[in-house]
Amino acid sequence: MKNISAKFSLALAIAVLLILAGTAIFGVSNVANSAINGFDGVSNVANAAEATAEVIKAPVSNLEGNATAGKSTVYIYYGSHKIYIPQSYFLQVVRITPPRPDEGVTAYICDVKYCDENYSLYLTEEPTVSNITLSEDESLYPDVRLTLKEGANVTVNGTVITNDYTIKFIGYGEDENQIYINATLNGNTYSTFVSVSDVEPFSVPYQKKTQAERDALLASKNEPKPPIGGDLTPSTSVALRIIIIIGIAIPAVIIVLLLFKPNKGEKRYARNSVRSSRGRGDVDYDDSRSYSRTDDRRNDRGYDDRYDGRNDRRDDRDYDRNERRSYDDRDYRRDRRDYDDRDYDRRDRRDDR
Repeated sequence: MKNISAKFSLALAIAVLLILAGTAIFGVSNVANSAINGFDGVSNVANAAEATAEVIKAPVSNLEGNATAGKSTVYIYYGSHKIYIPQSYFLQVVRITPPRPDEGVTAYICDVKYCDENYSLYLTEEPTVSNITLSEDESLYPDVRLTLKEGANVTVNGTVITNDYTIKFIGYGEDENQIYINATLNGNTYSTFVSVSDVEPFSVPYQKKTQAERDALLASKNEPKPPIGGDLTPSTSVALRIIIIIGIAIPAVIIVLLLFKPNKGEKRYARNSVRSSRGRGDVDYDDSRSYSRTDDRRNDRGYDDRYDGRNDRRDDRDYDRNERRSYDDRDYRRDRRDYDDRDYDRRDRRDDR
């Protein structure tokens, strides 16, 4: 029993160690992923430290549903015309002047910079201003290049704008068919409203920060739900988990089989254990037993060879078991007893009858 208990304890210990090893593998995988994400975060912070700005953001109406930045509710003025900022982009605040009712000014006047130009923003309510940090490759403004369609006629103060100019999208007009552009050539920049039909089809992507938010939102929608009870390793593929589990289970099964595999020594376990527990003065009843194959049946039933018919040392007379024994046929009934005339005290009593 001690042998079996020791083997069982050893097998249990090995199984626990293998399970812990598998958990450690998954844990290391998760730690590695966390470390990578952590390094990415440090990198982003390092890049983001390049610049900070005090801004007013154009709100996004439907981040999940709209793949591109449409027209927002925030607008600036170009003369008497409104330029609507694309959703998710920023106006950099230069100065904010609160209302002056005594002077007849009832709105907040915000001097802002947009696409490297100075504009004015008028708000009836106090604007929401935030401080943001920008990475080196991040911009507050849209950066969309436009191409005029063949035959388009775009003129600014008598200057004909062609595709030789660098034409950039700035914002949307009040009319849905109008956009506001800047056209630059040889250091000269011209700004004007043009018809959407005058340019090749285009789209305005979200600002980098907002695009990252949208990507994360869509990814969270597409992620499979974790199993009930949680998942220790959500970032590990199913195939990898199956391979690791099989790799742990097979050695465990082999070790257990090797530990409990019967050997030749165990066949004599019972006899040896009995003999080892016998005292000095006890009789060894097994000492005279024969363990040959031919005697297995008799020995298993507890027979002693001394009482085997082959070793019977009784009288060798051959009795016929079917023959009636020739015993004394005298009738020993009381009334018919045939007494011997002799008296065993040596007295002759025949005359006494």
